[in-house]
Amino acid sequence: TFKKNDAGTATQSVYVTTTGELSTPNLNQNVDATVITTTGSFSTSNLDTSSLDAEQMSEVMGYFEDAITEELALPPGSTVTVTSIDTNGLVQYELLTYGDTSAEANTATSSIHTTLSDTSTLDSISNAVLALSQASSSDADIIDILTSTTVDSHTIGTTAEETIPKFTT
Repeated sequence: TFKKNDAGTATQSVYVTTTGELSTPNLNQNVDATVITTTGSFSTSNLDTSSLDAEQMSEVMGYFEDAITEELALPPGSTVTVTSIDTNGLVQYELLTYGDTSAEANTATSSIHTTLSDTSTLDSISNAVLALSQASSSDADIIDILTSTTVDSHTIGTTAEETIPKFTT
């Protein structure tokens, strides 16, 4: 059937009837998923945050979170959180990686560790942090601090695996 909507545009509705059953596995059911929590840190050079207040520090941490996320092919729902940046420029993070199975989550985590330890990834994170700050910060102090900051190395911290319920839709 053809109808005109309020804007005067013609619309068409099509109705289809079929026989048989429609199977949708795991729809609206509780199933198990695996979450792996990984911690780690990046050593940096020239990241002096001693003059930054709490709001500026939060902004810098956000740039690192976004830069790390940009470098990783994370499974859906996974998150990166920078938990602290100390006075020596050590950027500490926590990464939650989700998977439908333990093997899937562990494969993703292993790939993440390899990626974050690669020299070209460290350079990309350094460049992304600066680019993000230049594109979105109006704070000259933050941009000045990040202009000469480099990410030099990555250290893997702890890893913990947990099975959690997940409701499918």
